[in-house]
Amino acid sequence: MFSLAPNPARSEVTFKLAEMAESQEVTFEIYNQLGQRVLRQGFGKVAYVNERIDLSGIGSGLYIVSVRAGGERFEQKLVVGRE
Repeated sequence: MFSLAPNPARSEVTFKLAEMAESQEVTFEIYNQLGQRVLRQGFGKVAYVNERIDLSGIGSGLYIVSVRAGGERFEQKLVVGRE
């Protein structure tokens, strides 16, 4: 339902959410391996999303991205790496 690119990411990632039949509240959250939320961004009531997310405040590591769209929730792994 959604994609993250590039993955692994460095300083930002492009978040794309497929067009939905009707507008829904969309929330994008990133959690670390301890289950702590390290980033949250709300997009309001939309039918699709194509946005760059700034990762500069997040350290290198493996994260879980959780996207809520209306009553549904989707998750995907995200690797953040710095040189």
